[in-house]
Amino acid sequence: MNITPFKPDDLLLLLGLLDQAGLPRDGLTDHLECVLVARDGSAFVGCAAVECYGDAGLLRSVAVDAMHRRRGVGEALVRAAIELAQHRGVRSLYLLTTGATAYFARFGFRIVSRADVTPTVQQSAEFNGACPTSAVVMHLDIQKETDSVAQPSSSSDTIKDQVRDHYARRIASGSCCGSSSGCCSDSTPTEVALYGAETIAALPKGVVTTSFGCGNPIALATLRPGEVVLDLGSGGGLDVLLAAQRVGATGYVYGLDMTDEMLSLARRNAEKAGVTNVDFLKGDIENIPLPSNTVDVVISNCVINLTPDKGRALEEAFRVLKPGGRLAVSDIVIDGDLSVFPVTEEQIRAALSWTGCIAGALTIDEYRRLLSDAGFTDIAVTVQHRSTIDDVSSDVPGDLAAIPEDVVKGLAGCFTSSAITARKP
Repeated sequence: MNITPFKPDDLLLLLGLLDQAGLPRDGLTDHLECVLVARDGSAFVGCAAVECYGDAGLLRSVAVDAMHRRRGVGEALVRAAIELAQHRGVRSLYLLTTGATAYFARFGFRIVSRADVTPTVQQSAEFNGACPTSAVVMHLDIQKETDSVAQPSSSSDTIKDQVRDHYARRIASGSCCGSSSGCCSDSTPTEVALYGAETIAALPKGVVTTSFGCGNPIALATLRPGEVVLDLGSGGGLDVLLAAQRVGATGYVYGLDMTDEMLSLARRNAEKAGVTNVDFLKGDIENIPLPSNTVDVVISNCVINLTPDKGRALEEAFRVLKPGGRLAVSDIVIDGDLSVFPVTEEQIRAALSWTGCIAGALTIDEYRRLLSDAGFTDIAVTVQHRSTIDDVSSDVPGDLAAIPEDVVKGLAGCFTSSAITARKP
């Protein structure tokens, strides 16, 4: 039995199961991104959903078909839904039940008064007539659990805002670094240099193929038909569409991005390409909005270097991978030690642009350590391209003037486009 995120093809089965269980449909289609589905092989056997309202949420639509009850399916769904709510930032989770208070109490839910429910949850369809007024309200306080996870510092938030704003403006650009040369080629369009002219030409007319990456994680991942893939920082959706071709109709690909403009472009691209086995999620790679053990392969293209807490991002990638799952990412990595220069590492990073890929890059040794700390094995980091002096300086807004010229020249070649692979045991 597997628990996976909802797919559009599941809608009729989902609604049918809710009807059989006598549970309301009202308002559910507004929260399909937070619906979980239990499958026994290919059979749809259960569901659960969370409605998220900031730091408050509503657990609803927990149902299991008659043939699979008393087999732990419901418990697995509830636990996965609580975990999903937590990763969505929910700290206070409510539910309505007409006869299962003892069941939900085992997960830590406690009966509360309707008057104590957060106003945003009270405005939900379930509280406004979908459920009978006789339904008991229960509450789970997951405040302590979320507080145990390190929250982003103000500097982390600033970095994310800078990255978000930069890439909102770079949709029409052809490089991750924002220069005309791109990260990987001095004259060839970045997407052609990374994937090959034949691959790009084979995409349907009208699909925006601009790449913001620094490698080809699709080739690195050796995807197979039927696999479930997650692309961290999916941008305009190019890697998602290419992955969807390789996993075929029996596979599925999720793209995760925090920038609305990128998500809109990616969804338009998928529609133009007629691809239906994909879904684009809004979220942060440090807090992936998917249940644990969900995907076979995690890919990413020049994105992990942009996140402030890379250890957290790699831990999240490990969490959502199934046992035996693979990580295959292209990223900017430092080959060497910045401490050898006559200025501090902090001064070097301060002079470089976070939005230009390289200021937040890890060293090869740091990457290996964080992957190992997250639980990965079979770790490999392979340098594929070394930066030039133009790559280092092309997108930095004047700050490199504070760094001696010989240091800037020395930095050329330290920053690399590298292929990183690892496996979850």
